[in-house]
Amino acid sequence: MNKLLDITAWLVFFTSAVYGHIGLKLGVDKLEGSLGTWRGWWELGLNPWAWSGITSWVISSVVWIVLLSKQDLFAAHSISALRYVLVALGAAFILRETTTPQQWLGATLIAAGVFLVARHA
Repeated sequence: MNKLLDITAWLVFFTSAVYGHIGLKLGVDKLEGSLGTWRGWWELGLNPWAWSGITSWVISSVVWIVLLSKQDLFAAHSISALRYVLVALGAAFILRETTTPQQWLGATLIAAGVFLVARHA
């Protein structure tokens, strides 16, 4: 994969994967019923946030297959761990969830690990 395509594929992968998590969380938070009931599942099935999140996950899965076809599994899977950091940022800044210093330290360690693996990928 040439460098520009590689970077573009990773950007699409991260954007769609992270949005999938955030979109589904927004959809679940809008439910009036519980997911333990048929009503809750019905509401989730009609919720545009949930569908946009699921659609985004499908896109990220297709891009993931492309990335796997071009890179070693260890490197690709390690780099994909950056999703955890990006989801933490989205949870804190978009969803306004509380994040502790210990959680930020964990996210920083994940990012450092991704950097070390990606340098040799």
